[in-house]
Parts: sequence; C-alpha cells; structure tokens
Amino acid sequence: MKNLVLSCLLAASLAGCGGGDSKPEASFYTVEYFVSSEFIGLPPLGTPSRSASLTYRNSSGGTEQKTMTLPGSVKYTNFPKGGFMYIAAQKQGVEGSVNVSISVNGKLIKAATSSAPYGIASVSDTCCN
Repeated sequence: MKNLVLSCLLAASLAGCGGGDSKPEASFYTVEYFVSSEFIGLPPLGTPSRSASLTYRNSSGGTEQKTMTLPGSVKYTNFPKGGFMYIAAQKQGVEGSVNVSISVNGKLIKAATSSAPYGIASVSDTCCN
C-alpha cells in the first residue's frame, strides 16, 4: 500500500510539472513605442512638422510626455506582464502624417496613423498576451 501511495504521488507531481517540457512564462518584456512621419515632398530640415508631442505609459505605470524629433522610439526592457501600454503622438504641423506603433519583444502589436493637420495617432493594449 505504501508503494502505491508513493507511486501515485510521484505520478501526480510529474503530471503537474508537465514533464519538464514547458517553458516558464516571462514576467517582464521588452516594449518599444515607435513614432515616425511621412510627407509628400519632405519639409525643410528643422521645421516643426519633423517632430511630435508624445504622451506614453512607462514600465512602472506612470505617464510621461515629451517632444521628439522623428523618427524615434522609447524602449523599456522591464515592462511587466499585464501592464497597460499606451502611446499618443500629435503632429506639430499641417502637412504629412504621424505614425505610432507598439512592439513587444520585437513583434508588432498595434499601429495607427493620423494625417489630419496637427492630428493625433494613438494605440494601446495590455502587455503581453
């Protein structure tokens, strides 16, 4: 009887472990927010339309804002699973468009574009389904 109980416990523990074949799920991810622009006929270098005002969610759950020369990106290597990802970029001009995207571990998750004068493009999602 003792051997039967030990055999059952060993079988149950191996079944719960998945036989060692499963890979543990990561708890932190690399999240990158990318912002770019497109123009029909590029504006002169240094004009306001080569920049965008950004609002984005950082890896600790806070909101940050800054103006960025385009193209550019913001990258976090310690973004937690279940964390809210968000970026919005507002064009600083009338011409062209502004593009935003979110990538997790190098894989594109979402993207958006705005071509309205002084338009805002934004994307959001939950990390890292």
